[in-house]
Amino acid sequence: MDEREFFGKTLDRAIASRRKSDVWLCTGGRPNGVPPARFEAGCPSLIVCLEGEGEYELNQGGAVARRVLRPCDAIVRSGGSWINVCPRTEYRSLGIQFHAYATRMYVVACRMAGDGQVRPTLPHPHEFYGHAPLAGDGHLVCQALLATGKRAPDAPHRRELLRLLLRNARETLDHRAAVSGAKAASTYRALVQFVEDHYDEPIGRAEAASALRIHPRHVSRLFQRFGDEKFTSFVRRTRVERARELLKEPNLTVSEIGARCGFSSPNFFVRAFREVYGAAPGRYRRRSVR
Repeated sequence: MDEREFFGKTLDRAIASRRKSDVWLCTGGRPNGVPPARFEAGCPSLIVCLEGEGEYELNQGGAVARRVLRPCDAIVRSGGSWINVCPRTEYRSLGIQFHAYATRMYVVACRMAGDGQVRPTLPHPHEFYGHAPLAGDGHLVCQALLATGKRAPDAPHRRELLRLLLRNARETLDHRAAVSGAKAASTYRALVQFVEDHYDEPIGRAEAASALRIHPRHVSRLFQRFGDEKFTSFVRRTRVERARELLKEPNLTVSEIGARCGFSSPNFFVRAFREVYGAAPGRYRRRSVR
């Protein structure tokens, strides 16, 4: 079973389920004094519990609230909203990110580690990048869901809107660009999105090609055609730009920032940062706070 078929069946089961679910909204940004979370996203997104119980911290009305998701429960997030995963038991969830040029679907699996702690496993056991944005009127449905803030999480109105949003996501799976030029451009945009989603992981051409089901050489050709730098240079620049933002967090050391941004060693991080910004990360941070 390939990834398109896997997510098709997963969505079909979620759509067909008649379980009474709770649908929570997450619309607030990161609270002051709270460190960045791994699962921050700049676009609207959806989390649906598949099995087990998942615990999350959300910013609701400026306050951090804890919510527990059980099978078929969901969280609908606005772009830029803050969420933190707090797994206590083994758990699986479906995540869908509605980017402007692509739709990303993935499964988060939280498993018991050797030290007895439950953590999300990386890379994700299943992941799919659709070369098209949310199908039909899906973005309007997402906006309608996010506008139901005064309704209860178990309100029938929210449940029906969630089911409609899942149907729109299901239609997106079947989309294929009809024109070769359009397909190449959409594949390039999906590659860019892949890097922005995975810059903190050890990724290269092979991982990007596997995620989008293309040959690794095609990755290089697409960046040569549509981009102004090589794939490896784009990955490095994305990591450095994210690191520059994290340097504003006083509680993170330079080494921690480098590791969070996917650099394999502190020395490699310092060298890459200096090539882009003309100064080592520590010196750049000190100059920025003056």
